[in-house]
Amino acid sequence: MMIRKLVIIFLITQLDWIDCNQNESRNHNNNDDYHPIDMIKLWQQHNSQILNIYQIIISSNSVSDDNLCYQSIKHLVMDARKHEQYALKMIDSAGRLSSGLLEGRFTDLGQFKECIKSTGQAFSGRYCHAFITIPEDLISLLSNISGFDPEMYQMVTAKIGICLPSTCAQDDIDSIVHRFSKMFVPELEIRVSNCLDSHDNNKDNPFGLGIFFATFFVILILVVSGTIYDHYNLRLKFVGESYGMITAKLGSQEESEEEVIQTIREPTKEEKILMAFSVKENWKKIFHISGGANSINVFHGMKFLAMLWIIISHSISFSMIWLNFSNPFDMRKKVYNIFQIFMLNGTFSVDIFFFISGYLVMHNLVRYMSADTSSGLNLKAIYLNRYIRMTPTMMFIIFFSTTVLRHLGNGPEWFITTIMYDVWCRSQWYLNLFYLHNFIKTETMCISHSWYSGVDIQFFLITPLIVLLVLRNRWLGLSLIMFILLSSITITAILTFVNGYPPVPLFNDLIDLETINSYYKNIYIKPYTRIGPYMIGVLLAYGLLTNTRDVRLSKKVLSAGWIFAVSSTLGIMVCMLPANNGYLPSKFSGAMYSALSRNIFAIGLAWITFVSITDQGGCIQTFFSLNFWVPLSRLTYCAYLLNPIVIAIFYGNCNQTFEYTPLLMIYFAISNLCVTYLVSLLLALFIEYPLMTISKILLSNSMK
Repeated sequence: MMIRKLVIIFLITQLDWIDCNQNESRNHNNNDDYHPIDMIKLWQQHNSQILNIYQIIISSNSVSDDNLCYQSIKHLVMDARKHEQYALKMIDSAGRLSSGLLEGRFTDLGQFKECIKSTGQAFSGRYCHAFITIPEDLISLLSNISGFDPEMYQMVTAKIGICLPSTCAQDDIDSIVHRFSKMFVPELEIRVSNCLDSHDNNKDNPFGLGIFFATFFVILILVVSGTIYDHYNLRLKFVGESYGMITAKLGSQEESEEEVIQTIREPTKEEKILMAFSVKENWKKIFHISGGANSINVFHGMKFLAMLWIIISHSISFSMIWLNFSNPFDMRKKVYNIFQIFMLNGTFSVDIFFFISGYLVMHNLVRYMSADTSSGLNLKAIYLNRYIRMTPTMMFIIFFSTTVLRHLGNGPEWFITTIMYDVWCRSQWYLNLFYLHNFIKTETMCISHSWYSGVDIQFFLITPLIVLLVLRNRWLGLSLIMFILLSSITITAILTFVNGYPPVPLFNDLIDLETINSYYKNIYIKPYTRIGPYMIGVLLAYGLLTNTRDVRLSKKVLSAGWIFAVSSTLGIMVCMLPANNGYLPSKFSGAMYSALSRNIFAIGLAWITFVSITDQGGCIQTFFSLNFWVPLSRLTYCAYLLNPIVIAIFYGNCNQTFEYTPLLMIYFAISNLCVTYLVSLLLALFIEYPLMTISKILLSNSMK
């Protein structure tokens, strides 16, 4: 048994366990060309070890002589012995394990670009990932030597980058790997996937790419034209909107005020639409920090900090999936401190947006309605305005993802990082257009983070009807809101308990991936389980709008409220610290937490909002209402849509392993944040704000 364990270790570490006598006994061809190469002076010793493995493959009797993959590997070995450049590069590009095995360092990606750029006369390099499951007896041996818990090794899968001829299909590779493992260590499970070669990068639809750039060119012309027209035609501004500017401009020409007023006229609808693309005006809209009479300043800080929370959480969680770290044992310690558990519980940040959205929708709809509800609300215009507000920006990003994204990078993990934005969107973009993507084909959802948009639109569909009911029959409307809230809590609790779902997405290995995926599909992205915070926002907005008294709270009440707010917003997340460390709650406790935690969190947000609007929030109100947050909060929709794509481009272009450290994660998060908001600014100036203005222009008469 000990000998078998040592053989396994030698196999995984790719030491020179293959000697010439062993290969000669296995080689029935008695052809010197098939003997392993003893030394290649151009390389170090470990490169000849990779070549030894190829030699064993082509020396096997079980391979047909007319097999193209087999023949290509044979030519690769022969050309390597002749020191052909392409062959040397293919051999050199393969990964191999060396130091740090006792600490779980089982990943070496090799050299991706060196492999796929290696081209011979008959074939080129094909890069693949070889995943090696560590056998139990090897785990026991490593654990006895290192002193680490065997469970640490069970969490790690060895990943090695290998370079094979491009003529090898997946079936050929699977056959080679199976034969190779059975030949020496039958217990060893090796799986090869994620194979890419240089031709995979050329699979493109030039028609779609041409359409995208034609569309972008038209938008660019409109932006330039609108900006120039806006700058040099100040007399065509809305009456009174830029009167001071016009007066100052014309004052130098010694024109009287009466003459100035006569020169101002109302712009035509076409002129308004053209000026909607003006960078100058849209820049002012984004960076104008003075809110109107109905502006709720505290929401600016909440929105940006929630977006910051999302980007940091995505940076951390996506790195665990899309990046390769050489020190997995250090990564496993990440859940043991409170700050990191706060970052990992970033799913609560989405509930901040649901709460704010519920409040603002109720607030704005009530403002648009008269006291006489018989005049009603133009629901068609309301719904259309919301649709135009959200959809074109998202569809533009989908259009970009399906045509341009694949040209922005390459790497061993590129396909994995971009598949949901490129491949899945090419086949399912229409579901996003109709906001059905959180119900249909959710396993392959186009831009998967856009589930929020679908849920938000679905909430919006019922909110105007609730507003009408509340204004016509207060108690009936409020009863309906409470029924929806309690139904959501009940449904969430039942689904969690019956299916054995975790209370929230947990970062440990005690819950299998299938259960986590089912949780996301049936609870996390469904409107009937996420509507609680939204309804709490609706209730708060209605309460503040209908209460005209100046509500002043005593110090005791304020203190009690703040204690609850802190415990409900921060304490809720800290509660999951034991669960993330492996101490799972009971099914009943998990169901209760799943059903109530987000609503309790939203009630804490409601308290902060209430005391801030009534000017009793103190330093917290001042902090969330800083002018600094205002422009950043106006970019949150674009930032929300863009940040996972920015992260995917960055991570997908990484060709090597990283040494995990908290500082590295902070560096990645800051980089992702800065790039996301820079690109979001461009998207807002070119797409979001122009289309939002055009929507208001076209629907202005209907909304009156």
